[in-house]
Amino acid sequence: MVAINDPFMSVDYMIYNLKYDSVHGRFPFKVEKVSENEILINGKRVLVSSEKVPKNIPWGESGATFVCESTGAFLSQEDS
Repeated sequence: MVAINDPFMSVDYMIYNLKYDSVHGRFPFKVEKVSENEILINGKRVLVSSEKVPKNIPWGESGATFVCESTGAFLSQEDS
């Protein structure tokens, strides 16, 4: 399972960026919005959340084994 947390972007804008705003060209797979909490990428389910406090993200419920923080918003343990 893949899960994404981005508190700074709506699901619609996330889909738009994935499809069109890439330095690698257009994304070659189908991307669909299921709800505000889920998208499908090439038929694979991706959970989406927009939590600003990382400790409130239910990563365990998604089955996540690894989590990568890439927003740059949480630069120390105290910030998260």
